[in-house]
Amino acid sequence: MQGNLSKQQGFTLIEVLIAATVLAVGLLALAGLQNQALKINHGTYLHSQAVILTQAIVAKIRANRLAGHNGDYNLSPAVAPIQANVDCSLATAVCDPQQLAQWDLWQWQQLLAQQLPQGVGEISVSSINTGLSGITDLDTVYQYRVSIYWNDRGEQRSIMVETQ
Repeated sequence: MQGNLSKQQGFTLIEVLIAATVLAVGLLALAGLQNQALKINHGTYLHSQAVILTQAIVAKIRANRLAGHNGDYNLSPAVAPIQANVDCSLATAVCDPQQLAQWDLWQWQQLLAQQLPQGVGEISVSSINTGLSGITDLDTVYQYRVSIYWNDRGEQRSIMVETQ
């Protein structure tokens, strides 16, 4: 009398290979998702830096209204970087509004180049006469348009803010 065949216990080699393949595909999918999340996170970081830089130059223009109203903050991206003739950050520096505008633009362009890949900026300050009161100074509204352009992994990105 032959004994009963024992029941098979454990996994066969084919089952182990299939499980390893499924696990490998799952891990590759997770790695792809992680890579995509990192790309999106980096793009969001650059956009945030552009917003901060935009707000910073608008605040400087508003603080130096005379130069802003005279067009000293107008800047085209095609123009070579501004050279500041006077270091207005020194406590002993005496800067007129135009020199302060040059200093602000020089600093801003330096920050654009440091914080954004191929970062350049464009600023235009324009005046609009509303004619509501009949007094020219009271009727003039100044509009600031600040645009920043940068490269994010081969794609051109930009942000534009208009404010008064």
